[in-house]
Amino acid sequence: MTNNRFKIFYSSKKGTELNSWLLENKDKLKNQRIFYVVRAILDQEKEVYKIGISEKGDNSATSRLYDYVHFYGVTNKENKCQGVKLHLILANTYNPDVDEKHAAVRQLETKVKAEFADRRERGNERIHCTIDELFDYLATITNIEDVERKVRQTPRLLEKGQASNDAVDSIIRHEQKTRKGEVKYEVKFMKGFKYDKNDKQIPFQRENKFLTYDEIIQLRHGKQKLDEYIKKHK
Repeated sequence: MTNNRFKIFYSSKKGTELNSWLLENKDKLKNQRIFYVVRAILDQEKEVYKIGISEKGDNSATSRLYDYVHFYGVTNKENKCQGVKLHLILANTYNPDVDEKHAAVRQLETKVKAEFADRRERGNERIHCTIDELFDYLATITNIEDVERKVRQTPRLLEKGQASNDAVDSIIRHEQKTRKGEVKYEVKFMKGFKYDKNDKQIPFQRENKFLTYDEIIQLRHGKQKLDEYIKKHK
């Protein structure tokens, strides 16, 4: 993987029980920003689909989807009105250098809301349309990517080449490191500080570390430095 564009975690016009999918796949969602389409069983006859996004890292995407399970329940024979189906999850890895306003998932959600503005049902995230119409429109949207904010440092830190301890200074080299043949890159971190027991600042630099693409872009300046390296060594 050499970019941070969308990966399809799930896509089906027929849909599947959201709770069941999460039980089997929730680990995939860690540190992912997602765009999703779900439909409550209550809205099945009216063909109303709910679009949404999760823009944070860590377990935020899983928590967001579980909100629907908690609200609508799980499909069961005793109550045919309960349950929620999952139709689509598009994801890319959380990048701290991309603020929420410029995240790809937000851009995609904005486009879908605008396209179906006259089909809104109880808010602008519920759309009254067929699943074919929604999927067909999504297929027309291409080249949406995260937009990184410009890195700002004070003149003092720039002069000393210092930043937070998790900021990437450069990518040194790469090699096949995993059993699956996945590439890992040696990361050099920027100089930073740590504090002693008296809260005195002490210069500190983390040791180089081999990390995967998805791990690196979760670090500050990681995607920028990695993309520069990949372009140079392609």
